[in-house]
Amino acid sequence: MPDDFVNCLLQTKDGTVWIGTGYSGSTGGLARFEFENGYWTVYTQADSDLPGNQILSLLQATDGAVWIGTADGLARFDITNDNWSLYDTSTSGLPNNAISALLQAADGAV
Repeated sequence: MPDDFVNCLLQTKDGTVWIGTGYSGSTGGLARFEFENGYWTVYTQADSDLPGNQILSLLQATDGAVWIGTADGLARFDITNDNWSLYDTSTSGLPNNAISALLQAADGAV
């Protein structure tokens, strides 16, 4: 685990558990546990494209991508292609970089 302070949990359709950790000033980050093989993966700003290490919210979209809300912006992680897309106040219409909740609308928009 990247930090003992857990902010959010997500279990995806395939059973994988995602754990968002961190608080202001902590190391924090994102942990992924795959029950099928017992494998852990940890993502932090140092080794991934996460915009911040304080993970505040998680969502799996209908397309399978995992959306990660941080205190420093929003990330979309396409697990299949290992591709990150980043959004913050300077690159999108976000009014604030702290993303404390995520929801997918009926039309698919996050």
